[in-house]
Amino acid sequence: MSESAKFCDRCGAAAGAAAGEVDKPSFRDQSAEGKVTPIEAAAAVRKTITVLFCDLAGSTGFGEAVDAEAAREAIGRYHSMVQATVDAHDGVVTKFIGDGVMAVFGIPEVGEDDADRAVATGLALQAGFDPIGRHIHDRYGFDVGLRVGINTGEVVIDEQDADIVGDALNTAARLEAACSPGRVLVGVDTWRLTRSTVKYEVLGEVSVRGRAGPVETFQVIEETPREDDAAAPFVSRDVELAELRAVYDRAVAERQAQIATVIGAPGVGKTRIAGQLALACGEALHVDLRCERSGSATFAPVIELLRVTCGVDSDQGPADALAAIGRIVGDSEVDRDRLIDLLGSFVGATSARSTEEAFFAVRRLLEILGASRPVLLVVDDIQWAEPLFLDLLEHLAEWVSDAPVLIVALARPEIRELRASLTERGRRISVVLSLEGLDARATQELAARLLGAESLPAELTALLPESTAGNPLFVRELVRMLVDDGVVVRTEDGWQMTVDAEAVEVPPTIQSLLAARVERMPPADRHFVELASVVGSEFPRGAVGAIIEPGDPSEIEATIERLRRRDVIEPTGSYWGDEPIFRFHHVLIRDAAYRRILKRSRVDLHVRVGEWTEHTAAELVGEYEATIAFHYEQAHQCRTELGLLDDETDAIGARAAALLQTAATRALERDDLSAAGSLAPSTTTFLFTCRTPPQGMTAMETMTTMIM
Repeated sequence: MSESAKFCDRCGAAAGAAAGEVDKPSFRDQSAEGKVTPIEAAAAVRKTITVLFCDLAGSTGFGEAVDAEAAREAIGRYHSMVQATVDAHDGVVTKFIGDGVMAVFGIPEVGEDDADRAVATGLALQAGFDPIGRHIHDRYGFDVGLRVGINTGEVVIDEQDADIVGDALNTAARLEAACSPGRVLVGVDTWRLTRSTVKYEVLGEVSVRGRAGPVETFQVIEETPREDDAAAPFVSRDVELAELRAVYDRAVAERQAQIATVIGAPGVGKTRIAGQLALACGEALHVDLRCERSGSATFAPVIELLRVTCGVDSDQGPADALAAIGRIVGDSEVDRDRLIDLLGSFVGATSARSTEEAFFAVRRLLEILGASRPVLLVVDDIQWAEPLFLDLLEHLAEWVSDAPVLIVALARPEIRELRASLTERGRRISVVLSLEGLDARATQELAARLLGAESLPAELTALLPESTAGNPLFVRELVRMLVDDGVVVRTEDGWQMTVDAEAVEVPPTIQSLLAARVERMPPADRHFVELASVVGSEFPRGAVGAIIEPGDPSEIEATIERLRRRDVIEPTGSYWGDEPIFRFHHVLIRDAAYRRILKRSRVDLHVRVGEWTEHTAAELVGEYEATIAFHYEQAHQCRTELGLLDDETDAIGARAAALLQTAATRALERDDLSAAGSLAPSTTTFLFTCRTPPQGMTAMETMTTMIM
């Protein structure tokens, strides 16, 4: 760390403060029976956050030339502005030191829009500082500018969010130092996450102080509207769309309210199919409402409904708001004045009323709107809604009469736990659609249409299903990343890949969305998912039960059932002995959960799972050496990455190599050369990296055996 640095290169602490130290590893003893000792949740996790640093250029000369009280007043205004701006964008100011400020987006909870909010904060900070800078110039004759650097990356953070350690902080601080006053400079991962909503000037690689190599930098120009989902092709949802259209037709024919609930993981196409329904029902009054994750008033969607249908504006006075509502209610309403008064209470034009009166007012509004034409009301993200608003949706389905109204409620799988009655077809709910990922053919069609191509490179065709699970958003983000990064290029012969498909990484936009989903799970569910992720994309229930902290077995069953209802895991129908085997609904969810676990913890967990697997496999018929070796291999890799090059690391590696050699030998005995060849590289890698090769085995002998 340089003498002039305001923040520590490692952890972002104020200069002079002690950087957080990594705890030494601690392994629990195993019981005499050969079983593993259960473990508790880790106190620290790995997560990807976005860090913003800002400070003032020219403040040293200003502070030297003016009275301390004047400097304090100006810096105080600046600090207050920064705090208010970060708070307004749901960030957290973690450090003030002089005129330097560090803010973080992603604590206490990671969100898929962390980077977007950080960049929006950077622009808002520049706008907020402008009058402060002009005040300093006009009164004192000094030019003081604000510099903002933003970077996204993986850090280690404890459960109290007290200490954050990671190179992402250092890079953000260096970007701020390299930034021109009045500008916002971001790193490559922040750029990747926000390039669909922000216009950038690519500055290229620059050398920054304290970094061994150059850093890619991007200067923010302006925010731009997010790309509309409707711009992407709509494929392979004809059956679901027809089912929704049938419910709409029923609402029109019976002049009775209907609710259709559409459930699916983020990005699977819930909003898109609702948009296609609106196009198909062109004669309807179509209103889109949304429940916000960040929290808002219980009836915020109703306020939006009044804005869209009645023209009520937030800056209108009470009289104007009531007049706007009155024009929609009309003069023929029997209880006109009362209804206007009740609807006005939602926008603060009149005093608040009881729940029953509020429900009545919304119901009558929809009936009035439906008197002249059908109403299609789409309510997105109802899993974020307050319970009282969900009560309102059920009330409308039950009591709206003599009006063709279809309410389409869009939700993530969590809604099954939050309000089961909205996810079960019955008296109130006309249809429940559970959207899954597209099949392989539709996935390829979507990618080809995104590229404007008749066909795709064979490598990309093979990559898509595994990397996206047919999620349309994931397909779009992957294709966009591959094109932007020059991995897929257009040639005279069509689109071609320029690198091996195995080298393609998951786009950070997808990673952030799935990380946010894991983060929002209840702690017990998240802990179970993290442990299961160590076992693999498929896991026996007993493998997780053996390493989780002791508790009532029924709690594990309850956790599994909750995760099934949330579409996180699902049964495979197969067994490990007497233990049912489950799999992650999406392998990328497994990856997101696994990335949270500290590497020191991964070592312990993989060893324990390997031992459990070896112990239980002894009672089964079959060959499981490769499965067991996988966990020792992962433990060896983590210890190596942590710099733990000792006898224990060698022993773990040797155990993995021995198991892999046994698996390869058995594959050769049954003439399965493909399986044997796939095991050879891992075996020889261990033998080359271990300081002391296992007795009786050498890298050359093993390699020769593997390629026979």
